[in-house]
Amino acid sequence: MAAVQQMKATVRPKAGKGAARAARYSGRVPGVIYGENKPPLMVLLEHDDLKKRIYAGRFLTTLYELDVDGTKHRVIPRDF
Repeated sequence: MAAVQQMKATVRPKAGKGAARAARYSGRVPGVIYGENKPPLMVLLEHDDLKKRIYAGRFLTTLYELDVDGTKHRVIPRDF
């Protein structure tokens, strides 16, 4: 069985189109973590790290462990 890959993320302070555009402008990618019977968690990922993983292949079928400000979440990407 393959190891779970690690990624770092931060909590996104605001929701909405304007906040997402500002995040993209600063070099980050907005995202949302769903599941675990909890409310959705809005996060920001580093663009360069995410781009490398997407172009490396198998991005949508790989299990990742997101470290969101010290809290770990196991996620599978669904779209990019």
